[in-house]
Amino acid sequence: MIQKEKILECTFAHLSQSGLKSVSMDSIASALKVSKKTIYNFFPSKSELIVESVKYGFDILSFKVERTARCMPNPLVALVFVAVETIKFYHSLESRFISDVFSSKTLEGYLSEIKSRSAQIREKMVSEAIDKGLIQKGQSVELIALIFRDKWPTILATKKENFTATWAFDIVTTLLSGVCTSEGRNVLKELKENYS
Repeated sequence: MIQKEKILECTFAHLSQSGLKSVSMDSIASALKVSKKTIYNFFPSKSELIVESVKYGFDILSFKVERTARCMPNPLVALVFVAVETIKFYHSLESRFISDVFSSKTLEGYLSEIKSRSAQIREKMVSEAIDKGLIQKGQSVELIALIFRDKWPTILATKKENFTATWAFDIVTTLLSGVCTSEGRNVLKELKENYS
């Protein structure tokens, strides 16, 4: 028997590679080897399936970010892994999908909530890293976000075949080293040596 989560997972996978408008109920049913009626038993409409699937995919990233921030004792290391995880997630998505999601009026409130939660998590990690002497005093979450936002188009433009987690890791540690104290740069250097 098919589970709701399996439908969401499959739909998100299809959507993320083609965009919100390019997926049909027939293609999802075919991929799952079930009838469309089975899908409609869980989701009364295609639009509800799409919205719930997008939320499902972004919630997985959100869960990983929150878990990483909560479980890692070093906030700078947590910040690195959160950034790498986020880059890996967005890099796995087709640009049409990203554009569709961020221009969707239906998803606007949800995306705003996710951005707000992510900003709070980053703010907490940066504050803790400053308190521990790993990031220079006077650095703000906004400044660090700006550093990443400036590089975001380059990061996303990297061809999928050239993308590796190590590459993302190198970019993140390089960008963060500019706002770190010497102790923070040593943490990043050691982390880089252990990650390679």
